[in-house]
Amino acid sequence: LPVAVDAATVGLPYKMVLEQPNFDAGMTESGTLQGQNKVVSQAVLRLSRSFGGKIGATKDALTEIIYRIGKMQLVESTVGENDVLYTGDLTAGLALGGYNTEGRVYIEHGTPYPFHLSAIIRKVSMHG
Repeated sequence: LPVAVDAATVGLPYKMVLEQPNFDAGMTESGTLQGQNKVVSQAVLRLSRSFGGKIGATKDALTEIIYRIGKMQLVESTVGENDVLYTGDLTAGLALGGYNTEGRVYIEHGTPYPFHLSAIIRKVSMHG
C-alpha cells in the first residue's frame, strides 16, 4: 500500500445476479395462476446493512435501487466517505417490462458495498 494503515479490507470484484422464480400464488376460483399474464410493478426488499444494486422485471430493464434516508435520496455517486448501509424494508419500483407469464424479479449487484437480502415481496397485477 502507498501509505501506512492499521487495517485494510481487500476483496475480489464480482457481480451477483439473482433471478427470482416465476410467480405462482396457487389456485383461484378460475384455476391456477400459472400461464396467466402478470406484471410485477414493485418489490419490497428486506435488507440488512446493504447498499447499491439494480432491480427490474426483466434482465434487460434494470434500474438503480434508490435508497432514501429521511428526505435524502442516495445513489452510488452521492455516497462518499461516510457510507450509509441500509437496514429494513425498502420498496423498489420496477421499470414495467409489460405483461408476461413469468412475473419474475431480477437483481444485480456489482458495487463494492455489501448487499444482504433476506426476502423479496412482489406486487403483482394480473391480466386476463
